[in-house]
Amino acid sequence: MKTLRTLRILHLAVLAEALIFFGIVLVLIRDVSLVWINEENPSLYMTGVMIAVILALCAFIVPRMMLSNARAGETRQDMIRSYLTIGIVRMAFVDAGMTVAIVFFYVGREWIFAIIFFFLCLIHIGMFPTKARMEREMEMNFEKEEEDEFND
Repeated sequence: MKTLRTLRILHLAVLAEALIFFGIVLVLIRDVSLVWINEENPSLYMTGVMIAVILALCAFIVPRMMLSNARAGETRQDMIRSYLTIGIVRMAFVDAGMTVAIVFFYVGREWIFAIIFFFLCLIHIGMFPTKARMEREMEMNFEKEEEDEFND
């Protein structure tokens, strides 16, 4: 199925983009000493943590709200198209959280943001689009005749 293949390519591209960006930041700050929490500017620390956590939560909450509308689609194709949008929105929220963590890691030089980044990477990896996840979330059942669409 083209929708599932598209989501998988986007999923891997978003993960690669975040890891490359993090690698570049590590190269840029390789000679700087890092701290656990920047005590000189605690508001920067709290702001970064709150934004990253809120974006991670939105990656779960907003798609759930969108799923109820997607399930009400008239045709199977409408539902599948809606699922593509939901998958992209989910990845966008996680990617935004990863990007925020990387930027605050670079600005504040705090290890906590590297840990948040890797935690968000694990969440993103756990959201890999599969046929079973699509069936479960959309409450659809693909018949045997459609199996070939997933294996193209």
